[in-house]
Amino acid sequence: APPQLTITPTNGTVNVSWSNTYSEWLLDSSTTLAGNPPPWTQVSTSQYQTNSTTVYINDTPSGDATFYRLRKP
Repeated sequence: APPQLTITPTNGTVNVSWSNTYSEWLLDSSTTLAGNPPPWTQVSTSQYQTNSTTVYINDTPSGDATFYRLRKP
């Protein structure tokens, strides 16, 4: 089964996290789901942080909406 993302907004930023079990998966973001395929951009792995149970990033979304997905490379 694919991993689940947890997205927690806080004061204009969001914390996006997923289980450390899926640490090899990559995070993508997009400001729209329009298009075929939608224009996903990989979040730089230099932004990834980890603790004993999760991998996470803190992001400041641009625009009205930001979508996130994990993908297995």
